[in-house]
Amino acid sequence: FIKIFSPKVLILIETEIWPNIICEANKRNIKVVLASARLSSKSLKKFLFFKSLSCHVLNKISAVLVQTNCDAKNFKYAGFKKKPLTLGNLKFDISLDEKKIQTGKIWREKIIKKYIWLALSTREGEEKNILQAWLEKGNKNDLLILLPRHPERFQKVFIHARNLGFKVKKKSFIKTNFIDEKNLAESDVLIGDSLGEVQFYISMSDLILIGGSINNLGGQSPIDACAQGKPVFFGKNMYNFSSVANELVCSGGGIEIKDYNLWITIGNKLLINKGLYNKTSCASRSVFSNNQGASEKIVENIEKIV
Repeated sequence: FIKIFSPKVLILIETEIWPNIICEANKRNIKVVLASARLSSKSLKKFLFFKSLSCHVLNKISAVLVQTNCDAKNFKYAGFKKKPLTLGNLKFDISLDEKKIQTGKIWREKIIKKYIWLALSTREGEEKNILQAWLEKGNKNDLLILLPRHPERFQKVFIHARNLGFKVKKKSFIKTNFIDEKNLAESDVLIGDSLGEVQFYISMSDLILIGGSINNLGGQSPIDACAQGKPVFFGKNMYNFSSVANELVCSGGGIEIKDYNLWITIGNKLLINKGLYNKTSCASRSVFSNNQGASEKIVENIEKIV
């Protein structure tokens, strides 16, 4: 590829630090940029364990454009000799799919449920705990949406929910342009078994739980939820999004919880207090809007290097 296309610059994203391709680009005088770079404290320990190798590779990179000042410090600790530039997180420059968002709003209006709760991007074994909490503390007038991260588990989660006695529906069973209001009104749980529709599910929901964050599974991105101003709940395990999680907690747009029961308990208190709910929603959206613009800054810096 390098021989045929003779690129001027190699741009790697976040943590995609590949020694062989970096060294090969370096030998051919191709500039290497690590953009929207992040290095958690957990990953830093691995870098320090292999410091002779990681330091050698890192210093073949022309520029490290990091997400946060904490990432900048970690890259310096890891042995990067140049000054990392803090330019922000590319994920905040996502494009919102207005069609999917509008469809979600239409569904929300048609579903005869008081509130809709979304467990977003859940991981293996996590749904069992969420469903148990919903069985014990969930409201019969509300709807729980489970959106498993991996498609091969859609059916397994559906069967488990049904075996617990819930009335369960799959999104794929419902025609896109026709919502069976009666069946959904009678359902306790909806399995989000469609791909590429995260913004749709968020749009129709009132509260969002970030999957993988309570169990030690790393946590997923809360940014899509912030983009639509939804109150976000998550556990302490938000390794790849720790700075976003901290900002959400500090601003009041997000709530850190220890277990799934607390999601329901605190969530109910938030839902019945409209003033607090709206305040939390606005804070969540502000975190999103305040962090936009990284893509333009990154492009400007890459142009300078080239």
